[in-house]
Amino acid sequence: MKLHYQGKYNLDPETLPKRKHQPNAVKFKEVSSSKELAVIANTIGLVLMVILSIPILLVYKNDLLLYFDYVMLAVVFPILTMFPHELLHALCFKEDVYLYTNFKQGMVFVLETETMSKKIYFYVSSTKFSFWFSSLLLIFSRN
Repeated sequence: MKLHYQGKYNLDPETLPKRKHQPNAVKFKEVSSSKELAVIANTIGLVLMVILSIPILLVYKNDLLLYFDYVMLAVVFPILTMFPHELLHALCFKEDVYLYTNFKQGMVFVLETETMSKKIYFYVSSTKFSFWFSSLLLIFSRN
């Protein structure tokens, strides 16, 4: 793996590195614009956050203010780990990996142009959610 830091992402998908579509390869369904992706990702994230917060609110409803420090830690921790998390994603790839940042938009991502199986794609894509959820469980299981 060779990491190329590309700097600040300018929100133009045409400037990202691309690879030709391979014969017999399944192309992923992609959104047409960054704004559409942001709406979809934020909607899914908000729905998941509400669903996962329900059990916590039911268990700690009377004592939630006592755990305010832990709640703030659960909010700040994923933000602080965005950059190292993307470096872990970069380690999953064999060839050239391009790292882009746009902290003003809350974006850090890696991009690769190699081919990969669906299994590896879902593994790499699901690590952020599992990392966030497990950190939340660790914080609230300290009692």
